[in-house]
Amino acid sequence: MKTISCLPAILFLFLIGCTSAGNTKELLLSDDGVRIAYTYTEGKKNTGVILAHMLNRDSHDYDKFSAKLQEQGYSVVSIDFRGHGKSDSDWQKFTSKDFNAMTLDIKAAQDFLTTKGIKQFIVVGASIGANAALKQASQDMTIRGVVLLSPGLEYKGVKTEDAARALKVPALLIASKEDEYSYLSAQKLHSIISTKKQIILYEDAGHGTQMFAKQPLDKIILEWVEQTTSGNSERRSA
Repeated sequence: MKTISCLPAILFLFLIGCTSAGNTKELLLSDDGVRIAYTYTEGKKNTGVILAHMLNRDSHDYDKFSAKLQEQGYSVVSIDFRGHGKSDSDWQKFTSKDFNAMTLDIKAAQDFLTTKGIKQFIVVGASIGANAALKQASQDMTIRGVVLLSPGLEYKGVKTEDAARALKVPALLIASKEDEYSYLSAQKLHSIISTKKQIILYEDAGHGTQMFAKQPLDKIILEWVEQTTSGNSERRSA
């Protein structure tokens, strides 16, 4: 795996401070000026995958899955949402406007991947990250598909029904029965989405990224990403 530890600065797009070898701090700059921490692994395919975590978690929830994506040739950006991890602010002080602005954190990851020659994106989101991923995918056609782990119809003011109606790209929805709100929300969103879609419903699998520990989500999502981007994931020029 090739992990980028220190990247050239690009004005207005991202800020990076490298303190020593193996000890780096990497930050993207969102369109509204919030510094977003991230990790990046580089692949050779023309598709980049953006990973968006749950509330009160951070990008490390996806460490194992990120490695598997990179092994298959995908470039991966896993972000700490604003107010989480090493990113700016504190989510416990957020208003609904702040939570809705998380879509800009995903866009910052897209902008960064664009500088690496990536032309299309898949976004994987969990819980509130799924809501933000759906909203961003509904308004940006460079996103080729979206994976929604335990989405909600509304969470912290981030509503998804209008985004589901507007979605023009494939969607994979996954939820577990005991997680009742997400379970029912996923089914409702699946009924609303008019594009190519798939829903997987489990029992006793947990919420959001917790499902990776109980079900073969890595394999399922990898296969779905490959099918969704088939024919459009040519290798990039070195």
